[in-house]
Amino acid sequence: MVDLDYIKRRGRMDDILIHEDDLRRLADAAEEKVIMDTGRTREELCGEGGELPSLLQECVVLLTVHWWEHSSMTTPAEQRPVPYTYDAILSKYRKLTP
Repeated sequence: MVDLDYIKRRGRMDDILIHEDDLRRLADAAEEKVIMDTGRTREELCGEGGELPSLLQECVVLLTVHWWEHSSMTTPAEQRPVPYTYDAILSKYRKLTP
């Protein structure tokens, strides 16, 4: 689980009034999405330590901040893709299927 204070610092959200429950829900959903995008299970990724590798934790931060910044209602023309860094990091962990 990624620390909310770290997410706030990385997203430059320190000065913004944020409901931590809302941010935690986004971070939890982002963690689930990261795991799903790898095609692996949480157990495969976390191992005995129980935590995602630090690079995947960065993906959780990137996705959480992205969702927070683009959380208003948008039209398809206004949608923003997830940063390329997200896909670049995930590619290292994606399960390859034959």
